[in-house]
Amino acid sequence: MVADPQSKISKPLSLFLILSLFFIFTPSVHAASLATLSDTMTRIRVSTASNHTMVFTTPTGVAAGQTVIVTFPDGTANGFVGTSGIDYTDVDVLDDGTDLTLATVPATTTWGAAFSGTNLNVFTLTSGTGTIAAASVITIRIGTNATTGATGDKQITNPNTSGTKIIAITGSFTDTGNIAVPIATYDQVVVSATVDPSITFTLSSNTAALGTMTTGAVASASAITLTMGTNAGGGYGVTILDEGNGSVGGLYKSAAPTKNVTSATATLSAGTEGYGLQGTTGTGSPTIASPYNTSGNGVGQLQRTAQTLVSYAGPTGVTNQTATIAFKAAIAASTPAGSYADTATLIMTGNF
Repeated sequence: MVADPQSKISKPLSLFLILSLFFIFTPSVHAASLATLSDTMTRIRVSTASNHTMVFTTPTGVAAGQTVIVTFPDGTANGFVGTSGIDYTDVDVLDDGTDLTLATVPATTTWGAAFSGTNLNVFTLTSGTGTIAAASVITIRIGTNATTGATGDKQITNPNTSGTKIIAITGSFTDTGNIAVPIATYDQVVVSATVDPSITFTLSSNTAALGTMTTGAVASASAITLTMGTNAGGGYGVTILDEGNGSVGGLYKSAAPTKNVTSATATLSAGTEGYGLQGTTGTGSPTIASPYNTSGNGVGQLQRTAQTLVSYAGPTGVTNQTATIAFKAAIAASTPAGSYADTATLIMTGNF
């Protein structure tokens, strides 16, 4: 019997096809690359403590019992150093925005977290029974930005040399990836500026005419407007000092027989000697000091020592402030005839 040559060829071919199909359809496990990785730090200066907010997408997810390991570069010059005592309470881990409840390792029920390594530069998230689905976004917050622990959360200190540093993400969850962060010699700009102090003061007039006085009326000079402006942080004050007769404030007649209509705080009335000043607030709401904050025929005493007249507690702003003052006087039938005069000095002081 002659053997069929075609059958001898078909047997090796069939075996080849079976082995080929085995390798094609037998599943294999390969590490997947993490996607959209980032690490936002609060400081990137050398040798400076910083928070870390790491975000990445896991294509495979995390199964129960698996780990996610974040390894910061180690070493004297290039290494990150975790603060002594840093632990799971200094970390938040979020799965698609949902905060996972962390505990110390080993995690027997849900999730455990711990730092390891000589410089505490390795963070390990360990699953007990918890899982993270494929394509989930994992966020890891380390430092004072974590909300799981009490106050005094601990941070990770940057390397003492500048340059690009690579943070590796590995673990038994099989996905891997690297995040590059910059470490800089300086990461802050100190801005300086100077604002010169400014202050302005004007009087709308330097004369106040009481006219010819009679016993039948209280004389009042035309109001004088004070305009004040300053950028002084503590505002300003305006004082008034009266000349009078050189000893006592008042409206003084220097020719013989001399006479000083003494200034006093009072409500003036026709036929009774009196003299003083009345103040009224204007724009910007400055404060008229007592006893000058009166109305009608009321006046405040003018004295030989400087008295506060107007004040304000802060910068006046773009628009200057105003106040008005009016000198008022009254005479009696016995007041000697003659020319009377007085000089009042106003001083504005800024509280810078």
